Amino acid sequence: MLLLWAPLYACEDECGSEPALAYFDVEGANLFALNSPANQTSRSIVPNESVSRPNLLLAMSLPVRYYSSAPARGGNRAYACSPLEPGQLGTDERVDSLTIRSRFDYDAQHPAGSSLNDLVALDYLPSGLILEPNRIAEANGQPLKQLNFRLRRAPTASGPQQFRVRLRLTNGEVYTAETVSFTLLP
Repeated sequence: MLLLWAPLYACEDECGSEPALAYFDVEGANLFALNSPANQTSRSIVPNESVSRPNLLLAMSLPVRYYSSAPARGGNRAYACSPLEPGQLGTDERVDSLTIRSRFDYDAQHPAGSSLNDLVALDYLPSGLILEPNRIAEANGQPLKQLNFRLRRAPTASGPQQFRVRLRLTNGEVYTAETVSFTLLP
């Protein structure tokens, strides 16, 4: 009977019977091109669709995996689980760099493959977002779900665009994502 009880002790409730710290891990990046006219619902741009620069919204989301650490005999063990309480979420991951590029020429100063970071502005900044020291979390500890960007300047001429984001974390993880190819109108 004692031999059966010992292994079960280590397999107690996955997140522990007492509140444990809950964490999240960034597992990727997604980048979507949205047609987002003022005062209207945004919708995904389909391949080869045309959209004007003022209506273009680039939306980057970060899929995350939740986990928690619960004490067990012989030390801590990590378990996959849902977050326990929103205020207890955390991560050590930090943004090292984020670069947005296009596979096509944007204008004379931004040929294909060059950084467009000087043209990109945050469209929406979540309330309480921590920008220093580049944490990937809002002030309440919730993982950042989405960052929206707009282009501040129109391209030289109408033409194809396909944007790509490269996100590098301080732990060495690198994620890239790209939009569909579409026609951007000035």
